[in-house]
Amino acid sequence: MKTHVAAFLTVAAATALTGCTGNGTAGAPTPAVVQAGLCLDLDSALVTDAFASLGTAPGGDPWVPGTGSDAAGENCPALLWATAETPGGTVSSPTQVLFFHDGTYLGTATAESYA
Repeated sequence: MKTHVAAFLTVAAATALTGCTGNGTAGAPTPAVVQAGLCLDLDSALVTDAFASLGTAPGGDPWVPGTGSDAAGENCPALLWATAETPGGTVSSPTQVLFFHDGTYLGTATAESYA
């Protein structure tokens, strides 16, 4: 279910960004973009700072990285995403979906985490 929700939210956000021209430097790396690897590095300062802005997950611990955009190479899509998971959580634990564009954290898919 989480995969379907994340996929739907990704498509919805991508549709909202249609026509976004980027920063005019095609192929230029942003802080979270790795040219030879994945377009969104879950260990980058951009993603780490975005996770920190979420506060704590249920139970009081920081959110942990789940999955992220699997696009790779030099031509990264305009919209990238990552999930923040509840530490030690189960399939019914809350998750956040975070969106990124041109090296900027846009925010979460919903105002509150969902399970």
